[in-house]
Amino acid sequence: MINRRLVALALLACLAALLPMSTLANGGQVRIDRQRVGPYDLTVTSSPSPLRVGLVDISVLLQRPETDEFVLDARLLVTAEPLDGGETIEQPATQDQATEPNYYAAEFEIPSEGTWRFTVLVDGPDGQGQASFEADVAGESIFQRAGWVIWVIAGILGAVVLWWLFAARGDDEDEDEVLG
Repeated sequence: MINRRLVALALLACLAALLPMSTLANGGQVRIDRQRVGPYDLTVTSSPSPLRVGLVDISVLLQRPETDEFVLDARLLVTAEPLDGGETIEQPATQDQATEPNYYAAEFEIPSEGTWRFTVLVDGPDGQGQASFEADVAGESIFQRAGWVIWVIAGILGAVVLWWLFAARGDDEDEDEVLG
């Protein structure tokens, strides 16, 4: 006889694997790696990877080249420009939005797929500079389009599987009493 608990745990594991978890936090794909920008070295990452329509995080690490000291008192502005035409989006990159204390981060709601140019403008105590990179932004995933519906269905399925898991315990005890 198949152990109901094992089947239920396997179903929960499969369900969890089907739900994509997107992390927007000072990580992702390195787009610029220690490029000299004015008097600074700049490292830029983007997430999710690959970039998709919707919420995008651009994280920036700013350092002094001679000492690798982090520059934490600069003002950063990140722009996102669709290369096929459309409105440029601007967001300040701040330490408040970053999950790591040495980073700056800016979050964008990217409205359309295509190739985008992201530019980081730096205005710090030692001077100014800027750097850019281009990235392809893919269309929404099926999970993004379905949005909350997928989460509701997943929650219901999870609740049913958990109920089945714990209700099976009572059924097994009843069978043991009948057989004993």
